Amino acid sequence: MTSTYNIRRYGRVFTIQVDDLIMETHYKKGELCEFHMLDWIEKNIQRGGIWIDAGANVGNHTLPFALWADGVVALEPMKVNYDMLLRNIWSSGLVDKVSALQYGVGEKYELLGAHLGGTGQNCQWVLSPDDDGPKVAVLPIDDLVANSRFPVHLIKLDVEGMEEAAITGAWKTIERFRPELFIEIWDEPVLERVTAKLAPLGYKLIERWNVAPTFHFSASGRYPVTYTPAERLRP
Repeated sequence: MTSTYNIRRYGRVFTIQVDDLIMETHYKKGELCEFHMLDWIEKNIQRGGIWIDAGANVGNHTLPFALWADGVVALEPMKVNYDMLLRNIWSSGLVDKVSALQYGVGEKYELLGAHLGGTGQNCQWVLSPDDDGPKVAVLPIDDLVANSRFPVHLIKLDVEGMEEAAITGAWKTIERFRPELFIEIWDEPVLERVTAKLAPLGYKLIERWNVAPTFHFSASGRYPVTYTPAERLRP
């Protein structure tokens, strides 16, 4: 069952339709999910340019991103979430700032099967080429912004186990623009591999955010490193 909430934040009212009990616990209190990270982003990340929200869900991050970027590319592969994302962009008056696409992101164009995996906070759609579930179209971020007139300033990835493939598919973009990266990663070996993969481009792991572990990587040199390895397993 869907519910609709009006959330006043950052000098704007966001109208958000949602069908997710965890997200609703925040919206009922008049706050966005992961608002501590969003507050930090508002105060610290360079405005303007293109911001990419891959795994946009219903737009919890997309909507405030649209206030701070010249334009947002929001990608959400699951139709039920994508339909609510479109409604929330329109209801919040941000149609002119957001391009929403019903795609996942990966290393290349392909169709992947999807099924729900995990439990509780970590219940998520898992994508696999061998899955018999509903098919999801996946594309590389590089192809989205290859001809962009604007620099890419930020990429947020919440891509349910596709993190490494998504980074590979965005490599030219990352190499060219050195955007701030906010990547949700649940698996410690994946975190280690992503950290090593990004290091040659000057990226450092700056901080961990959120209950759903989201890691900020930066190559800008602007932000002090506050992350410690003990935070990997922090609940």
